[in-house]
Amino acid sequence: MKAAVLYGPGDLRVECRPLPQARPGWVVLAVETAGICGTDVAVYEGRYPASLPLVLGHEFAGHVLVVGQGVSGLREGQRVIAEGSWQGGQGLAGGADCRQSCMSPGALGRTIDGCFAEAVAVPAVAVHVLPDNVSIVAAQSAVTLATAVHAAERAGDLAGRRIAIIGPGHAGLLLLQVCREAGAREIVVLGTRDSRLAVATNLGADYVVNVRTVDFEYWRHRPGNDEFEVTFEASGTPAGLAQAFALTRYGGTVVSYGIINGPLDGVHGGALYSKELAVLGSRGAGARYAEAICLLALGKVCVEPLVSHQLSLDEAVRGFTLMTQRLENALRVVFTPGKAGLVRAEKLKTG
Repeated sequence: MKAAVLYGPGDLRVECRPLPQARPGWVVLAVETAGICGTDVAVYEGRYPASLPLVLGHEFAGHVLVVGQGVSGLREGQRVIAEGSWQGGQGLAGGADCRQSCMSPGALGRTIDGCFAEAVAVPAVAVHVLPDNVSIVAAQSAVTLATAVHAAERAGDLAGRRIAIIGPGHAGLLLLQVCREAGAREIVVLGTRDSRLAVATNLGADYVVNVRTVDFEYWRHRPGNDEFEVTFEASGTPAGLAQAFALTRYGGTVVSYGIINGPLDGVHGGALYSKELAVLGSRGAGARYAEAICLLALGKVCVEPLVSHQLSLDEAVRGFTLMTQRLENALRVVFTPGKAGLVRAEKLKTG
């Protein structure tokens, strides 16, 4: 099968690899769509630890290709997604027999081979079946959507609250929709790229602000613009967290949603004391996959407007170039192995 393998920072190669095996408690999934996440970019650039060389990618949708021994509740051909990482002993969806055989800690595209390939092997307990009305393009964002649901729940009841989201990337724009569905009274999105802010407006933001324009400081000092009850930091930068402290009202809540891998340089802690802020971290998706899939199935969250590029797996290097160099207003780059890849995977399975 074809796979995009990372050998070192920036050294990504599309090459042929054997089809993964479905050992007991595991399944092999044919990958139909797979999106580049910010964590994938960090691994690609060497900013996030990973066991190289390995196949990148951890957010995808596809269908069941091979079912390993001892797996129940899954069958070949089912449309599915899989969690991007798992811990030992979590979940029992695949049955008690899977507990020991398939739940060693793992993270796709970081500690084991990921989903930027025509097929990927995962524990059965990490697999979730898709409703028929969820498109395969939308489904590849289910992992990020689950993290957004988890982050919103970390903040508590959002109904009637005034909210700011810093960072209108793929994750921030999904979070915007989750907060809207949760009943937020007003949502303001702050970012640095007008193309993404335009998407935020189309997806229901009440107001958008480009923090790099001369108008930002004027907006910042208008009455009420430091009175957000909840601020989500979704850019994954210390500057974004500092801005969150400045925007949040006395007694408000800041949720650190974006992944900040490093010291918090430039983040002044005075607001923690003077405003008595509650600062919460949010890690991963928790157990929010079912809620994420439900939001997609009910049409409460739109993913397609976030997909800026659909590329073949052969274009994996171009996909990462688009993301790392911020070309062509890239927002969510999705690889589509397509029918040729699926047919090839089926032949590999049978022969």
